[in-house]
Amino acid sequence: MAAFDNEANRASRAQRDQLLNEARWLDSAIRNAQQAIEGLAGDSERRLSAGLQMPPGAEAGDVPASGSLVQLAQEIVELRRQLRTDVAAATSVASAALAATMNRRPDSVWQRQVKTAAEDSQAYLQELAALGLDPTAYGEVRINCRCRRTF
Repeated sequence: MAAFDNEANRASRAQRDQLLNEARWLDSAIRNAQQAIEGLAGDSERRLSAGLQMPPGAEAGDVPASGSLVQLAQEIVELRRQLRTDVAAATSVASAALAATMNRRPDSVWQRQVKTAAEDSQAYLQELAALGLDPTAYGEVRINCRCRRTF
C-alpha cells in the first residue's frame, strides 16, 4: 500500500476515513434512536391501550367507598391512562427532537466535510483505476493493513 502514494496522501485518506466512519456511526445512532422511540411508543400503546377490567361485582355507576377495591382499581385505570398519555407525549417530543437534529445535519460544517471526503475517496479510487490498479483489491489491502495496526 505504501508504494501507491506518499505520506501526505496517506494522512489525507486517514482523515477522510475518519469522517466517513463518523458518518456511519451517526447513521447508526440515528437508526437506533428511531427504533427506540418507535419501540417504546408501540410497546406502551400495546400494553396500555387495552382497558383494565374492573373487579367482579363492580357496577359502572357505583361510587366507590374510600379504600375499597373499586376505588383502588379506578386509581390503577387512571394511572394507566396517564402513563399512556405521558409516554405518547415523550416519544412525540423525542421524535421531533431527533428530526430537528437530522434536519440540521445537511447544513452542518461536519456534513459538508463528510460529503467532500466521500467525493475525494471516490476520486482517489478512480485515479487508482486509471493507473490500472484494482480499486476493490486496494480497499481490501487497506482494510487488512488497518486490522494489523489495531493489534
